[in-house]
Amino acid sequence: MTQGIAWTTPALLTAYDFSRFDRLVDVGGGEGALLRDILSATPRLRGVLFDLPQVVSRAPEILAGDIAARCQIVGGDFFDSVPEGADAYILKGVIHDWPDDDAVRILRNTRRAIPSGGTLLLVEGVVDSSVRPVGLIELLMLVIGGRERTEADFRSLLDATGFALTRIISTEASSLIECRAV
Repeated sequence: MTQGIAWTTPALLTAYDFSRFDRLVDVGGGEGALLRDILSATPRLRGVLFDLPQVVSRAPEILAGDIAARCQIVGGDFFDSVPEGADAYILKGVIHDWPDDDAVRILRNTRRAIPSGGTLLLVEGVVDSSVRPVGLIELLMLVIGGRERTEADFRSLLDATGFALTRIISTEASSLIECRAV
């Protein structure tokens, strides 16, 4: 996961301005490579890394130096709850790992944590577009229990969990789905 971040993050940082946020929670953020890169590119932004305790235990090696002073590391399970108190939340490659029922549970827990008007950012592949048609990864996700989704699928999940899709920004590696908590 950490190595995949090195490939996708430059495109994400080029496509999206994180400077309008005060605090960003990276839900299911692994060891913190994505959050480190976003915080490095956005000097006044504060961050929270949230993942399973055994995963975030390795994060201090990645979230070190000046970044450590602006970052909190929290262990937990997004099926139970998500840290509160941020104006933005990002989930990279999380939703596609789960079938709809579990995805709804994750999104509902995230919605409980976000104030109305807050921003949810999903970094996912969006299928059936000219940029990313259905392919081998979709078949693989079906086998392991996850699911790649269309824009309509994402809209349905978001509507059911208290979010409104505001825009989709396509990048070279994936899409950034920007949502507003309603």
